[in-house]
Amino acid sequence: MKHPLSDQLHHFFDAGYDLIPLNQAHAIGKNGKKIGKAPVGRDWRNKPPLSLEEAKAHMLSGGNVGIRLKRH
Repeated sequence: MKHPLSDQLHHFFDAGYDLIPLNQAHAIGKNGKKIGKAPVGRDWRNKPPLSLEEAKAHMLSGGNVGIRLKRH
């Protein structure tokens, strides 16, 4: 099975962008408040980016994928 948008990920991956896991749009935090499509985990700025296959798998499991912009 394949997510309908997963084919678009390779454009960003091939361009050198970091793919990061995002929560589902309707995600609720531990405090009961909506967090929406926030990055997964607290240390997302320092964690390694997802591989293309990891990003596709994350989408298939219901998550969203974002792009982490870099400072040069």
